[in-house]
Amino acid sequence: MWYDQDFLAQCESLKQNGRVSNFRSGARIARGFADVGYEEFVVLPNGKMMSLFSGAQSELNEEHRGFFFEVPTEAELLAELETRGELIESVKFANQRTWSVKTTKLSAESRGLHHTLLLCLLASYAANTGS
Repeated sequence: MWYDQDFLAQCESLKQNGRVSNFRSGARIARGFADVGYEEFVVLPNGKMMSLFSGAQSELNEEHRGFFFEVPTEAELLAELETRGELIESVKFANQRTWSVKTTKLSAESRGLHHTLLLCLLASYAANTGS
């Protein structure tokens, strides 16, 4: 599954707010290109990556890692929220279209659970930086 450009832009915002990307084998990463938007990749063993658009494999060079950001899974988002002290109080799916998540300190709402958890984590970073 490919993620939409807005979702990937928000994943990049996590990096800009201080989240460190994990380049372990199997991780999903992305980067932005001025002319085409974001492209997604999966990290392969031995310092390689594969484009989820073209299937092409290439090296994930150390000097290029700064251009990439991680696309976290739902489980990773939940774990990081918990690490940041944001305990989940409720998760609701309303009218077969909107997910809402409430934590001990914040809440978010979106069309998908994955996106809603991402919005919670972004809000947590914003609350800790004062932005």
